[in-house]
Amino acid sequence: MDRHAPEGLLETPEQSYRQTRALIRRWHGRQRLGYALTPRFAPTCSPQLLAQVQRLRQEFPDVWLHTHLSENRDEVAWVKELFPQHRNYLDVYHHYGLTGEKSVFAHCLHLEDAEWQCLCDTRSSIAFCPTSNLFLGSGLFKLQQAWRRRVRLGIGSDVGAGTTFNMLQTLGEAYKVAQLQDYKLAAAKPSITPRWAARARWRWTTISATLTSQRGGFRGA
Repeated sequence: MDRHAPEGLLETPEQSYRQTRALIRRWHGRQRLGYALTPRFAPTCSPQLLAQVQRLRQEFPDVWLHTHLSENRDEVAWVKELFPQHRNYLDVYHHYGLTGEKSVFAHCLHLEDAEWQCLCDTRSSIAFCPTSNLFLGSGLFKLQQAWRRRVRLGIGSDVGAGTTFNMLQTLGEAYKVAQLQDYKLAAAKPSITPRWAARARWRWTTISATLTSQRGGFRGA
């Protein structure tokens, strides 16, 4: 972050680049460790900082990218004020090359049609955080839209912004969000969920799946 945050948490774009690069070189790919670039979200990142994130992504194309997207309507309006040259919120990230198969965007509650299409086209993933969204009153995730658009989807807790780290409880809240929007989960759909979550985490090649036995992973954040 280099703006719109407490002074003690700010750093310059060049500081972010140098420190992050050192951490990637030290930890990424060591045994089972993988590094994620995590710009807080667009409002706390200047164009200069996003350009440095893009630079790191180009230098280390196998690292993850995680940030927030369209969590509430005030945030969406704020991004449009800060980045008037971009078509929508996601276009800010897409412009800097931050979408793609190893990119995971949390929330995604108030997306425009073009944003849904971009997520699909770039094979980016969404982290659906139902306990956080309900607790903060941010909105209801459009699960039907995600399925219809074939956007990769996983479940998240939003760390401390939700009410639990328990992924089974989080899945229960996700079910309630779907029910509130008249989305009836068919009996066949649960068998799909672990595969979609695994793909969202880029681990599908290491998870076995057969017609008789499927394994999916659950993460707390």
